[in-house]
Amino acid sequence: MIRVALTFLAGRYHATPWGTHVNEGVPEWPPSTWRLLRALVSAWKQTMRDVPEADIRSLLAALSPPPDFHLPRSTVAHTRHYMPWPMNRTLVFDTFVALAKDHPVVAIWPQSELEDRQRELLSNLLLGLPYLGRAESWCEARLTDEAVEPNCRYAGDAGSTDPADHLVRVLVPAPGGDLLPALMVSTADMRSRQRTLTPPGSRWVLYARPADAFAVEPAAGRVPPTLLPTMVRYALDSTVLPLLTDCVTFAEQVRRVVMGIYGRKHEQQVSATLAGKREDDRPLTGHRHAFYLPEDVDGDGRLDHVTICSTTGFDRKEMEALAALRRVNRGEGRPEVGFLLLGAGGPELFQPASSILGPSAAWRSLTPFVLNRHPKQHRDGTPKLNEAGRQVDGPEDQVRLEWARRMAADPNLPPLLSVEPLGTCRLKGREVRWLEFRRWRAGGKSPATTYATGHLIRLARPVLGPIALGYGCHFGLGQFIPVEEGSTGP
Repeated sequence: MIRVALTFLAGRYHATPWGTHVNEGVPEWPPSTWRLLRALVSAWKQTMRDVPEADIRSLLAALSPPPDFHLPRSTVAHTRHYMPWPMNRTLVFDTFVALAKDHPVVAIWPQSELEDRQRELLSNLLLGLPYLGRAESWCEARLTDEAVEPNCRYAGDAGSTDPADHLVRVLVPAPGGDLLPALMVSTADMRSRQRTLTPPGSRWVLYARPADAFAVEPAAGRVPPTLLPTMVRYALDSTVLPLLTDCVTFAEQVRRVVMGIYGRKHEQQVSATLAGKREDDRPLTGHRHAFYLPEDVDGDGRLDHVTICSTTGFDRKEMEALAALRRVNRGEGRPEVGFLLLGAGGPELFQPASSILGPSAAWRSLTPFVLNRHPKQHRDGTPKLNEAGRQVDGPEDQVRLEWARRMAADPNLPPLLSVEPLGTCRLKGREVRWLEFRRWRAGGKSPATTYATGHLIRLARPVLGPIALGYGCHFGLGQFIPVEEGSTGP
């Protein structure tokens, strides 16, 4: 028995059956014996010219019967390109069989035997085989003694009656005749002089190939199922991008579109993670549901990215909805905003491209911190102070309380060292007052007060973002961005 293993190093086998135009998109599978023997003759002429012709003829005779094949799992793919010549810009479809780089095709001649001298010759010829098919099909060919079960068999002229088989035509040497000269006829000469598409000395036979030979099976996931993506990021495109000062309204529109996509895909079900509430409309607590955070990466005052994140991660159905987000219609005659999905994963995936991730130990307000409660005062209007000398439920007090609650939910967060007021949002070339921002949602609960502040916060050690605190923090308000130590500017 003879077994020849063909490993395609690029994971591709490029070959078009004889008589088929490349743009028909039909790949040759299994590789034809005719093609393999022509490649061996070429290797002989190029690398082993000292081998007597009689030895080559005897080897070809042993390999001329149609072999069986063991075909690894594969699928069909193609690329498209135009010819590069100025006078010929023809579109070409390059169809190929894609397979694993370490799973060889094995040709098996069950009835053929080789003498030791012939096995050595064949082994050396296979070593000189750089590719099989077109030049892109880099190939490592070798003799093997590994026993494999053929799954693509020579079916003769009558074919197979098994409904699980798919019959394909394969070009093989015709019995009798002088095989070596026929294998050396060039394709161009065969078509121009002999005017035939079937090479002389060859014949077509039928092979029974598995009907699911090109079926694609899902690859085993490399990420454990418990490690769900926690962050999805998009780039925005529009003739007029939304203003940073209108981020809360835009974030609400994004959430509404995502929830609509999820409902249409899943029989009007509601995702608690995406919606922030259960099916009975009770809101979730603990800030573990999705944050919809618009970003102004270039600091020009207009939103150019959106990050949607949740510490619990997004499951398969939620990712389907997030991946389907393409555009948001802002209404009121304003141009719609296109969404380009940049990726899904953890915060580390988007560093340092994102402006809200850090890591850093110092963070400054990008959007206003809106209070959840009224600052407390005495009857005479003077601020009511706590034991630390801060106004009870004043801006600094509420920032510290918000961070303490985040630390209770995530013990890995460091303590908050200081909170300093910032009067404006600093962008490139200008400053924006906090009162210029829209500070309330169009839907949902209104803030206790529309009074808004900005802050520079310092932590005990650097952390990864995003950080969003206060009222509307799930819709872009209360966002903080990292700053270099000693600087409060962008």
